[in-house]
Formats: sequence, C-alpha cells, structure tokens
Amino acid sequence: MLFHLSFAARDMQKVSGFLAEVLDAKVVKAPSPPFNSEALFICCGDERGTMISLEPWGVTYEPGPANYAAMPRGAASPAHTPFHGLFFTALSEQRVLDLAAVHGWPAGRVNNGPFEVINVWLEGTQLIEFTNAELLPAYKATFDRAGLETLDASLRGLEQHLRSLGISAAS
Repeated sequence: MLFHLSFAARDMQKVSGFLAEVLDAKVVKAPSPPFNSEALFICCGDERGTMISLEPWGVTYEPGPANYAAMPRGAASPAHTPFHGLFFTALSEQRVLDLAAVHGWPAGRVNNGPFEVINVWLEGTQLIEFTNAELLPAYKATFDRAGLETLDASLRGLEQHLRSLGISAAS
C-alpha cells in the first residue's frame, strides 16, 4: 500500500496548486531540514494519510548521515523519468482535463486494455495518472485478488491492442 511519494517540479506553486485541487488536498511547507527549503507536501487527508512530497527541480535523494536521506540540489533533474503514480480524484474526467488545459499540459483518457486512466503530464514532463468513481472499478477488478487470476491474460490482450495501434515495445 502506497502512502507517499516524491518527485521534482520546475514551477512548485503551479504543480502543487493543480494537485491540491484535483486531489482535494492541502499544501504544506515541508520541514527544512531535512527537506530543501522550497519543498512542499501535498496532503490528501484521506484514511491512509496519502501525501506527495514535491521537490524543487534539481533535488536528488542520496544516502545521508544516520540513515537519513541527503537531498542536495544539483543543476537539473532529468526531463523525463519512468516514475508515475495513479491517484483517485473526486473530480470528473472533464474537470481534470480542463484544469490541465489551463496550464497547457498534455492530458487525456488512456485505454490500458482492462482499465482506463486519465493521464496528465505535469509541466509537460511528469506523468501522473488519475482515476475516479467511473474508472476505478475496472482498475480494481484488474489488480485485486480475484483479478490476479486473469491478470496475465489481460496484459497479453493489452499488448495486442497496443500493437494494433502501431505502438511497439521499447528496446
């Protein structure tokens, strides 16, 4: 069960404001130390205490003293990474897309075969996926205990679907 995650943003206020609105969350300044003085927490206030730690562009996590993470700020973060997360929103798909459009960020509904998500590319580089009451049942049916029994077949079906769209595996 995921409780929190971290990633970097160029425009901390824009990204944190978007996430706070979509997730009905509160933005709080992170403690410094150990975090960078500009770091923010986006706190969802749900039963799990779900939280996003938003770091300024260029911050990395490295092993630090006493098993803490050192968080130095370098020149730049990579423009694209394999990191992404799926979050539940109470907003409609259209509202999420409208909010992304206000910022000029690519966004849209994506068919992942057995389930669909709303992809938003924060700042045009960082993928965050959203699900809502309409989309969540199919996602849960794919990855819950019962879904695991047919998961491999579902994923092979997804491969066929994507190949039919001309999408190939990365090499």
